[in-house]
Amino acid sequence: MFTPQINYWNDMMAKVQEMYNTSLKTNRQVQTEFTNVLKEIFQQTMKNTVGFQKETETVSVKLMDTYFENLDKLHAYQVENNDKSYQTVVTLMDTYGIHNAEFRKDIEKIWKTNGATYRAKADEMTRMIRTNQEKYLQTMFETWRNAIQEMEKVNHRVEETVTK
Repeated sequence: MFTPQINYWNDMMAKVQEMYNTSLKTNRQVQTEFTNVLKEIFQQTMKNTVGFQKETETVSVKLMDTYFENLDKLHAYQVENNDKSYQTVVTLMDTYGIHNAEFRKDIEKIWKTNGATYRAKADEMTRMIRTNQEKYLQTMFETWRNAIQEMEKVNHRVEETVTK
């Protein structure tokens, strides 16, 4: 008399068990696929970040070298301009008949002293700017390298999770 009901409940329990097993299998597949996607995202992000960092480092060094090359050209132009200005003063003194040797020596001394002082200050400023720029770039690149190392650690943990 209870056989149909027992069979019904046995069938129902078997279907529930089958659904439960299917659900577990599906959840595992979803979790595995999600972990694989996450792993790929980390790997691609790391690859892009490393590439960007290397390219930026190369470009930054080239830009810095070009900047200092231009700064050196500017200083050379200013030195040349200073020398030409002195020659103009000497020519003007000759043109207007200023032949006082002591006065000429004083003017030459003042001009050369000021020129040497300017060159020394310009060189000091260039060294200071170069040092600061190099320190800035080193700090920036070191920060990126540290960030990449942290990303690699996270990627390693994700890989460990995938293999478990």
